[in-house]
Amino acid sequence: MQTQALNNVTDLEKQNELQAAFHLFSQMSGQLEQSYKELEQRVEQLTEELATARSEKLKQLAEKEKLADQLQALHQALPVAVIWIDETKRILSANQTANDIFGTDIVDKNWQQLLEQYFNFDGHELLADDGRMFSYHQQSLVQQHGQVVILTDVTLSRQLQQSSYRQQRLAELGEITAGIAHQVRTPLASALLSIGHLSHPSVNNDLKQKSVERIKQNLHHLDKFVNDMLLYAKDGEFDNNCINISSLLHNLDVYMQQKHYPDFSFQIQQSKLLNNMVVSGSGDALLSVLISLVENASQLATESAPVNVVVKTAATETDCIINVIDNGPGLSAEQQQQIFKPFYTTREQGTGLGLAISRSIIHAHHGRLEVISAPGEGTEMQIHLKKFIAEEFLQSNSNKVTDTNVTPTPST
Repeated sequence: MQTQALNNVTDLEKQNELQAAFHLFSQMSGQLEQSYKELEQRVEQLTEELATARSEKLKQLAEKEKLADQLQALHQALPVAVIWIDETKRILSANQTANDIFGTDIVDKNWQQLLEQYFNFDGHELLADDGRMFSYHQQSLVQQHGQVVILTDVTLSRQLQQSSYRQQRLAELGEITAGIAHQVRTPLASALLSIGHLSHPSVNNDLKQKSVERIKQNLHHLDKFVNDMLLYAKDGEFDNNCINISSLLHNLDVYMQQKHYPDFSFQIQQSKLLNNMVVSGSGDALLSVLISLVENASQLATESAPVNVVVKTAATETDCIINVIDNGPGLSAEQQQQIFKPFYTTREQGTGLGLAISRSIIHAHHGRLEVISAPGEGTEMQIHLKKFIAEEFLQSNSNKVTDTNVTPTPST
């Protein structure tokens, strides 16, 4: 009886354990089913996100392809030449304008050799054998270790500028015709009068000697005037060499040391930035401008009002600047508007051509000559000259750095 009771208890416990196991299995199945549903939802969500991202990527890719197509079309349609070159100077690509300039497909050719074959370089622009002129710009490509070069045909622009300037010069020459007659007539009349004294039998030797000296002075004045006019009319027809600014200023210093002007002092203060700076043009012509500006200031000196001239240099990214500064009486606003006009002078013996010639020379060198002054505060003459660009791929054996000879131009 007891044995049967124990068996019943054991069966009951097994039944309870089995029910508990089924209950736990049921719970685990429910949890597993819930996890599976959640996983399905997450997979569906990720699939949607992936589809959206893929759609966005495809859209971006289509936009980039569209942009690339637009850039390619723009690249080919640009009126300027766009040339991509690698670090070995091999041309990677070029637009149609570039090919038209060279008259052939230039891809895979050497950029250095093309330049030497088709162009000369004057320090500012590329000059083709057929007369075309091109300005250029280059930009380094850091990641690709190359460069992009842009050439712009400026032939028509330069021709229009030259035509406009030529018309201006013709107008100026017309205006100064009367001045030329006056400049010639006065010394000529004086010389004729002196010749008349020489031919008169009653004139003593002292008066004859004075007449001879007067004739010589007037003839020198005429000769100087003719030389001034020839230099003014030359207008830009100068040599095209490379001039070292340090050498130019050294020659100015040498010239001034050979002169002695009473009540006058002179010094040069050169910026270290200009030690190796080079400009293109005629060294003689540029030196004559500097001498003229310094001598103009020296002629203002008096015993009661000594004059000191300082030549200072400076530089910008594109320009070399030479300042000729004096502590003289200065110029009024009206005088500043007149001083560069031919035949305007404040000195009795001046021809009034010195500053006009100087500005013409500087203009011919792609630069400008400006004045800064005020009464009682001295005068500063500023010369701005374009730096000579000497990138490796633009260097030419014909461009040699030269020194300058001392050849002064007449002062006003």
